[in-house]
This record gives sequence, C-alpha cells and structure tokens, in this order.
Amino acid sequence: MPRLRRCRACKRTKPMTAFLRNAAHKDARDVWCRDCRRAYARRWRAANRAACRARQKAYYRENRARLRAYNRAYQRRRRKLIRTGKWQGRSASAAARARTRAAPPRRATGTGG
Repeated sequence: MPRLRRCRACKRTKPMTAFLRNAAHKDARDVWCRDCRRAYARRWRAANRAACRARQKAYYRENRARLRAYNRAYQRRRRKLIRTGKWQGRSASAAARARTRAAPPRRATGTGG
C-alpha cells in the first residue's frame, strides 16, 4: 500500500509520489502537492512578470555564449535527424502530454482522517 500524505494547500490526501522532493523536510517531500505548487508558481509568475522577465534577460546576457553554443549543437542534431527521417519533434511529445492531461485524475483513498 502506498504511503499517503495530506496536502496543506488543497487538504486532499494523495500518495507521496504526488509531492515534490524537498530535502529541507524530514521526509524529503514538499508539504504542498505538485498541482498546488504548480498553480502557486504560475500565479506568482503572473503577479511578478516584470521581475521574472528581468531575471531571464540577465541570465541570457550572462550565459549568452554557452546558450548559443548549445542551440547550435541542438539544431545540428535536429537537422541530421530530420534528414534521416528519425525526427519526432514536438508533435510526439505534445501528443504524450495531451494523453497525460486527458487521463482522469486519480484520487487516493485513505482510511481514517
């Protein structure tokens, strides 16, 4: 039987795998589930859009050479795969994400509470 934990944000009981790793906690898991943490991060980024954009620009300026080298290498690999007919591109990964999103949410059922 999988271990269960209650999310402090949504108050739902979920399996431990629904919680991100966090070494600062005794059991090395976050106190919020992945869904709640993701929603919080999206709200925070939306409210602090200017600060996020400034941080991204600063990172790009500081790491421009390394990022450009990575992108050049990526494009070379990509073109080679396209030529050989092995490139799956975003359509394959987007389809996998869509299948994951379309699956009905699994609810953990625990006893007691």
